[in-house]
Amino acid sequence: MTEDIVTRLSRQSLKLMDTEGIFVQAMQDIVKDEIKKRIVARIDRDPALKEQIKIAIEDLIEARIKEGYAMMRLGKIAARVGLEMIPGDLKDDVTREFTSILEREISEIFQKIS
Repeated sequence: MTEDIVTRLSRQSLKLMDTEGIFVQAMQDIVKDEIKKRIVARIDRDPALKEQIKIAIEDLIEARIKEGYAMMRLGKIAARVGLEMIPGDLKDDVTREFTSILEREISEIFQKIS
C-alpha cells in the first residue's frame, strides 16, 4: 500500500516538474524578446516611423473610448426600453432599484480610476 502512494506521488512530482515544457517556454520567451529588440531597434532608427506609430496608437485609444461611449449610450437606451416595458404598478420600484444599482456601480468605477 505504501509503495502505491510513493509511486503515485513520484509520478505527480514528475508531472509538476515538466522540464521539457518549461524549457520550450523559456526558448519561446527568448525568441520573442530577441524579435522585440530588433523591432524596437528598427523603429528607433526611423523617427518618422516612430511618430506614425504614436499617431496610430492615439487613434486606436480614441476609437476605443468612442466605442465605450457608444456602448454606454446603447446600454442607456436598452435600459430605457426595458423600463418602459415594465407594468405601471412595478415601474416605480424597479426604477428606484435600478437607479440604486447604477449609482453603486458608477461610484465603484470612479473609485477604481481615481
